[in-house]
Amino acid sequence: MRNIYNITKGQLITIWIFGAIVTFASFVAATESSEIGQFLFFLVPFLLIFYTLGYKNYKRNNPE
Repeated sequence: MRNIYNITKGQLITIWIFGAIVTFASFVAATESSEIGQFLFFLVPFLLIFYTLGYKNYKRNNPE
């Protein structure tokens, strides 16, 4: 299986940009009492931080 953390820094930035867009959209949906919006509003930032920490750990242990 290919390692999911073996991406470039530009790809990580792109993930963060789209994650920020999804977080903003879910915030708007959460203000309209959407349960899915509330769930995504907390889930997406958690996943972004979790993935970024794993990415940094992978890059520190596997320099290219």
